[in-house]
Amino acid sequence: MAIYSHSKIGTYESCPQKYKFQYIDKIKGDIESVEAFLGSRVHEALEHLYKCVRNGRLLSEEETLAFYESAWETNWSVDVQIVESGLRAEHYRKIGRQCVQDYYRHYQPFNQGRILDTEKRLTIKLDAEGRHQMVGYVDRIDKAGDGVFEIHDYKNNRTLPSQAEKDKDRQLALYEIGLREYITGIKQVVLIWHFLRFDQEIRSRRSDKELKQLRATMVGQIQKIESAVKQNDFPPHESNLCNWCEYRPLCPLWKHLYAVEEKAAKPKPDDGTTLVNQLTSLDRRRKKLLEQAGVLEEEMDTVKEAIIQYARKRKLERLFGADRQATISHKVEWSIPTKGGDSDGYEQMIAVLRKSPLWPELMDFSAAKLKELLDTPEGRKLRVTLRKLVQQEETWRVSLRKKQEEE
Repeated sequence: MAIYSHSKIGTYESCPQKYKFQYIDKIKGDIESVEAFLGSRVHEALEHLYKCVRNGRLLSEEETLAFYESAWETNWSVDVQIVESGLRAEHYRKIGRQCVQDYYRHYQPFNQGRILDTEKRLTIKLDAEGRHQMVGYVDRIDKAGDGVFEIHDYKNNRTLPSQAEKDKDRQLALYEIGLREYITGIKQVVLIWHFLRFDQEIRSRRSDKELKQLRATMVGQIQKIESAVKQNDFPPHESNLCNWCEYRPLCPLWKHLYAVEEKAAKPKPDDGTTLVNQLTSLDRRRKKLLEQAGVLEEEMDTVKEAIIQYARKRKLERLFGADRQATISHKVEWSIPTKGGDSDGYEQMIAVLRKSPLWPELMDFSAAKLKELLDTPEGRKLRVTLRKLVQQEETWRVSLRKKQEEE
């Protein structure tokens, strides 16, 4: 039976492909982000602080910060990835130090509750039979009163979430399910997040109904994952998290980029990079030609209008150039409202036509039939009736062709 965790299920929800790399193919990621590194060192410092308090020894602020600094120096590696340009390790080290210092000053002498455990592993049964189980590690469990317990979680988020967001948070609610299995006689559980960069905490509680619904939701997610495993269906999902993903060199969305960087010095003729570059070049040429064509169309329209004015003034139907001739055609046509273009005018026109003695000829209505009827002597009265809705429009057209002697 597979055992799941909140982070494991969250990985599948954010990117099924990453889930496959990490949990099925068991490919170890070589990249640790500086944010994850910072969070680990702060957690270690606070865990050490509370273990000492639990054993009857209160560390000073200087001792706690010294522990943090030592943990940073001992564990730091050049392999820790800093994604944001312009920032260095020292920037993040100072953030972590400030988090530890602010927390110490806020909660000393750390007697808000009786410390039961730190980094406690809890088994979370999602159904009575235990067919679906999860595991979680709680940063700290306190007993705050008779039957009242607290689950504490340290967060290094760069943004402070709202109360509403944490009231829907799944992770600590799952820990509550595990805690109620672990400890009997619980009357109340308070979920507490410590947002260390802001020196603020958010508290939340869950009803029995909410915990029951959460169990069902997580069982559904586990069943989705198990179905994906059977079908080997793990599509990649692109998001901002890709920037921090250690599996980018293996991902079908990104691995070609890494191959390109490796082959940049000597690209092969059949390299996919060459094909993409060719397509990019053609696309740029096409866009440039379309822009030029648009400018030429505007210039041609201006010249055509000048030809029409010239021909109308001199009553000409054809003009000759060096090797082409321009034919000027003139057309007068009825303009009638359409259902799609002028629905109000169209409905008014149909209402008038229904009252006309000519309506039987138009029952199978079409614009062409009406235009043809308006040009007949019988349609004279109809033209008067529809004068506000139907009008004649005069159009001129210029066409260019070879001179007749060249044909």
